[in-house]
Amino acid sequence: MSGSWAEMDERHLVHPFTAADQATEENLLMLVSGRGVRVSDERGRSWIDAQAALSNVALGYGREELATAAAAALAEIGFATLFTGRGHRWAAALGERLAELTAPGIERFLFTVGGSDAIESAIKLVRYANALAGRPEKRKVIGRQGGYHGVSLGALSVTGLAPLREGFGPLPEYAGHVPQAHEPGAAEALERRILEEGPETVAAFVAEPVSQSAVVAMPRDGYWTRVQQICREHDVALVLDEVITGFGRTGRMFAGEHWDIRPDLVTMSKALTSGYLPLGALGMTEEFHARFARPGQTLMHGFSGGGGPAACAVALATLDVLRDEGLVERAAAAGEYLRGRLADLQARCGWIAEVRGIGLLVGVDLAAEPGVGGRVYAEMLRRGVIVRAYGDSIVFTPPLVITDEELDEVVDVFEAALQASAKR
Repeated sequence: MSGSWAEMDERHLVHPFTAADQATEENLLMLVSGRGVRVSDERGRSWIDAQAALSNVALGYGREELATAAAAALAEIGFATLFTGRGHRWAAALGERLAELTAPGIERFLFTVGGSDAIESAIKLVRYANALAGRPEKRKVIGRQGGYHGVSLGALSVTGLAPLREGFGPLPEYAGHVPQAHEPGAAEALERRILEEGPETVAAFVAEPVSQSAVVAMPRDGYWTRVQQICREHDVALVLDEVITGFGRTGRMFAGEHWDIRPDLVTMSKALTSGYLPLGALGMTEEFHARFARPGQTLMHGFSGGGGPAACAVALATLDVLRDEGLVERAAAAGEYLRGRLADLQARCGWIAEVRGIGLLVGVDLAAEPGVGGRVYAEMLRRGVIVRAYGDSIVFTPPLVITDEELDEVVDVFEAALQASAKR
């Protein structure tokens, strides 16, 4: 090796969602270790990761149970595919566990590598099922403004964030995007769009139960009840994106439980393995599965890395820890504590416009001049806390294992960062 890790990184790597001048040896955050909610870099500096990496490290860093589970599967077999009628015990056991945990009716699972390809799979399968039924024209998919579903071409098409789409067109033609769940008349806007396009052409509606990328936009009362009615009435498959919200993040195993959402298909990833190995899944009802799973009809779809033994073993271990340590319940209590601390700060600080959230998915809108969100993020990073900035809003998604004392530290740093930013 020649040079430091950061020097090698700058010479050779392409960083996702990163400006070229940010991925330099001087600016790079080169992490080398982590324990609990804290991560450290090669210079010995440490941070509380109140973003849980990408909202996926639910169990925190350095969990030996997960490393042991992965090592055992790798030593026993290494790799096994689910293609062409083959299987392995780790995938079978994980399918059984997921069927027990997901919404009533979700019984079948297609394993993927991550969230984007789980969404991609949902789009392909709803189109495929309609084509087999003699309705190839029923292929359009509706997303929501501000929603995030991934960056592969199909997933990007239903992602409602214009900056992510710029320069990558032309994208596949879908029906477009409707308002987020917190906006007045959002459910009615969905129905109008379906009717405008023609129900005979609309295959699916893809949405998160609550959207992190829309700064934790909370659905209005009755929204999900009405959306489910609309989808049923117009024979539109409801695809629920639980990639971020699944596995305890919102204080329930899946966020859809808060609103009794019964989807036709559900996507999951991220906290499924606590981020330790890449794995996603597309869950579906038996009714939907029967639409394309026919004798002699081969499903021409899948991913080489989807559902490997080590990843499935880590997922099983993750589910064990979530259960044994009561982390879903902990997320509910910790989220209430965090929102309370932030509300207290709001009451004595003119820089906070709104605090909202559910479980440990919490958004804060800043009441200041444009650009303050980036300054607050930078000040918090400098003071030892990692968060996520969306424009002039800050989102907190810490590991579910975070303690009240660690949350106090996060809020104290947030307050100091607000004060420092106000002085500029």
